[in-house]
Amino acid sequence: MNILNSKYALVTPPRCGTRWVLGLIHESLNVGLEQTHTFNMDLLGDRKILMMVRNPYHRLRSIFRWEKNINVIHSNVTWEEFVFSQNHPSITEHYSENIDKVFKFIKLEEVHQQIQDILGITLPKYNNEYFDKECDDGLTFEEAYNNPKVLHKVNEQFKLDFDKFGYNIINKN
Repeated sequence: MNILNSKYALVTPPRCGTRWVLGLIHESLNVGLEQTHTFNMDLLGDRKILMMVRNPYHRLRSIFRWEKNINVIHSNVTWEEFVFSQNHPSITEHYSENIDKVFKFIKLEEVHQQIQDILGITLPKYNNEYFDKECDDGLTFEEAYNNPKVLHKVNEQFKLDFDKFGYNIINKN
C-alpha cells in the first residue's frame, strides 16, 4: 500500500500497470512510492483505499509474458499450455480479506480519467497492453482468446474479477 496524500492510499496488484502508474503519480505528487502489492492497514489511518485493477484477459497475458521474461516458465511454453497449466488467483481472491475495504477500483484502461477525477492529476491515457519484444508470443488478443476452451478457463478462473470490477466477459460457443 502506498500513501498518496492525507485522503488516499493506493494498493497495486501485480501486472496491473502499477510501475507505470506509480512512476507517473510519483512525478506529479513528488511522494515516495514503492512497488508493493500488499495492504498495510497500519498505514491507512482515515484514508480511503484506491486499488489498481486491469481487464483479466489482458492481465493474464501480461502475467504470461512476465513469467517468461523472468524465467518462471520456459520460453518455449505456449499461451495455451500456460493457460491450462497455471492457476493464478484473481485479484478478488488474492485480496479476499480486504477487497471490500476498497473505496474505488481504478481501471488501468481508464486510469487517466479516474486519477484526474479523484486526485486532480493529469496522466496520459493508457495505450493498451505493455509488450516486451523478448517474450511476446506474437499473438493478437483475438488469436489468444480464439480457442473456446481457453476462453472458458479464463472466464471461470477470473469470474470474480469480471464481476467485481465491471469488465465484460467474452462468450464464444
